[in-house]
Amino acid sequence: AAIGDTSAVPTAVVLCPVVPFPPVTGAQKRTLRLLETMAGADVLPHLVCSTGEPGAAEALTERGWRVDMVAGPPQARAAQHLRRLPSPYVPAIASRLKALRADAPAFVQVEHAMASYYADHHPARRWILSMHNVDADVQRTGGVRATWRAASTARVERHASQAADLVLCVSPEDQAHFDGLGAKTLLVPNGIDDAFFDVPAALPDGERVLFFGRLDYPRSEE
Repeated sequence: AAIGDTSAVPTAVVLCPVVPFPPVTGAQKRTLRLLETMAGADVLPHLVCSTGEPGAAEALTERGWRVDMVAGPPQARAAQHLRRLPSPYVPAIASRLKALRADAPAFVQVEHAMASYYADHHPARRWILSMHNVDADVQRTGGVRATWRAASTARVERHASQAADLVLCVSPEDQAHFDGLGAKTLLVPNGIDDAFFDVPAALPDGERVLFFGRLDYPRSEE
C-alpha cells in the first residue's frame, strides 16, 4: 500500500542496480519482497537505480516510495581492472549517494555485492548487504575469463561482507559461507505463497515434471 504522510517516516536508501519491477527475475522478486517488508515496518524505501524497464520506476513511486534513476558513463575499463572490480564503477552513483547525506536516512541497504563499491559514499553509517547468492561460486563455471571474474567477485564479497553491519543471506549454505568470512549474518530465506503453489495431495496420472529456474548454476560434486 502507498505510504501517506512520509514526513516523520524513517527512510532507507536502497542501492539496487536494476529497478525490481516488474518482478520477473528471481533477484527482482526477492528485492521487491524485501522492500515491501521494509515498507510494512514503516520504513520508507528510497531506491537508487541505474537501469529499469519503461514505467518501472513510476510503478514504485505510485506506492509512495522514492526512486532515483542515476545515469552516467562507467569508470574507464583500465581503472576498473586496476581496482580488481568484476563489474563497472559508475561515478554518478557515488555522487548521488553523497548528495543524499543532506537528508540522512536511517540506514543503507545494498542489493548484491556489485553495488557495494560505493560504501565510502553512503549517506548513513549503518548499512546492510543483501546477498542473493555467493556469486563467486556461481561464476566458477567457465574458462579463464570466468575464473578471473570469480576471483575478483570473491574479493569484493569478502571485503563488503566484513565491512557491512549485517549480511542478509538466502540459504543456510550461503550464511555459513559468510559466517566463515567473519561477517554478521541474518538468514532471510525466500518465502513461498502457499495458496498460489497449493499442490493436491493425490499424485497426477502423468509423469511429467515442470521445473521453474535457471539451469546454469554449478552442479554439486557431493
